[in-house]
Amino acid sequence: MAMKLVVTDVRKLEGDGLWEAAMEPGEVRVLGPGSGSRAGPSVLLLTGEPTLRPDGQMEVAPLGVEVLNVGNVTRAILISGGTESDDVPALPALAEAQLLAILRTQEERGHALLPLPAGSSTFSRGDLDFVNATPPHLRSLAERLLRAVRREFAGSLAFKAGSGRFVETPDNWWTVKPQPVARSFRFTVRARLAELEDLQLPKLTKDRTDSYSAFVMERDDQLNVVLAGLRRAAQNRKD
Repeated sequence: MAMKLVVTDVRKLEGDGLWEAAMEPGEVRVLGPGSGSRAGPSVLLLTGEPTLRPDGQMEVAPLGVEVLNVGNVTRAILISGGTESDDVPALPALAEAQLLAILRTQEERGHALLPLPAGSSTFSRGDLDFVNATPPHLRSLAERLLRAVRREFAGSLAFKAGSGRFVETPDNWWTVKPQPVARSFRFTVRARLAELEDLQLPKLTKDRTDSYSAFVMERDDQLNVVLAGLRRAAQNRKD
């Protein structure tokens, strides 16, 4: 008989093929290293057909599980990707669409949010909040900025009311603040001035400590140099 993985305390979530289950991070690591390790629930993509039991448990073949995230809480989100014979989108595209649904439904239930992985073509709820909070005359540039950032760096922005900044989570190695009157964005990054001076970033200054610097983006043609600044600062991320 083929070996089966038994998942306990399974509960259906809103949306097709979405469940929540009790799973320790250590149990998830046994199934694979995953494509990332971010705060919040673990995320598993079920490439095989799961079997639901009346007692609230689920059976699935271990070889039919792909680990998308190893979280830090005792919950896991299970995404059914169907079988090869199903008429479904490619698994990466399917997973992205359903991860976005998870971000929205989990926030409404007060749970920690899982940042979308690097390379995602969709925005997390926090990233969408940043775009929506940006004045109309800056919104197109905000979208271009975030799409470029998320192609390279996983994460999700979170608004800090006291400062008006949107801070990267789970590690706040960069922040961004729309400046409607100045028609610009102000960035802070975890990088010393000496690490950035050769890039000719617009209005580069030291921020609140020697370990942080600030610069702005005022025009579309400054996007590439701003991304270069973020890439340099990304070397100081805390993984």
